Amino acid sequence: MGDQDGRSSTSASREGSSIVITLTDPGLLDCPICCAPLTIPVFQCDQNGHIACSLCCIKINNKCPFCSCPIGSNRCRAIEKVVESSSTPCRNIKYGQTCNIPVTYNKKNEHEKTCVCSPCSCPYLGCMFVSSAKELYQHFSNDHLYSARRILYDRYGGRAYFPIILKKSDSVLVLREMKSDTLFILHNRIEVLGNVVTVSCIQPSFMDYFNYRVYVANDDDKSVLNFQSVTKSTPSLQVDGPSPIWSGISD
Repeated sequence: MGDQDGRSSTSASREGSSIVITLTDPGLLDCPICCAPLTIPVFQCDQNGHIACSLCCIKINNKCPFCSCPIGSNRCRAIEKVVESSSTPCRNIKYGQTCNIPVTYNKKNEHEKTCVCSPCSCPYLGCMFVSSAKELYQHFSNDHLYSARRILYDRYGGRAYFPIILKKSDSVLVLREMKSDTLFILHNRIEVLGNVVTVSCIQPSFMDYFNYRVYVANDDDKSVLNFQSVTKSTPSLQVDGPSPIWSGISD
């Protein structure tokens, strides 16, 4: 939206002693060179007031790309105050998720990298449901309850043991923790020397891992392996390079 002459416009209203300004073009608070949100300090060129973030000033050798004037010594205090006082909704709102953490515009990228409402995808084949991990667990329990192997941990001093039968041809096994509904994915990949199995947890990639210990035995119980490791966190069924928990499983 803009004025009749094509310029971006703003609207303002008073709430108590404060003025709430709505930018119809949030890109006005982005660096015009790298297009990332402006971070303080913000510099302006010496003659025409073109602005740039401090990192870009270094990259362009302190020469304004718009008018060739020197840039990098004069700070634009007005824009810095606008950046400091501005706020924006978390982008995860587009998934129907409500993030209640106030986010200043210049820190939105930093916040969204560690937002607990980051979207996760349902691991059920063909299901397109995407939401936060908490809402995804509830969705899976409501719609796909019997498609996962039920497990239980945090028993007997934090330990719980449960058997899992895995065939060489099984590529994926979904595990659901019965108390928290947390979803784990057991991946099985066939290699030249045997099978490589990995374990991940469906949750944002920055979240904490889970410790686990795995005992592996063949049908005759003559070949036994014992490994201890941690899960990888992934927001979707596909996992790139998680640490293997065991390998070399024979027929």
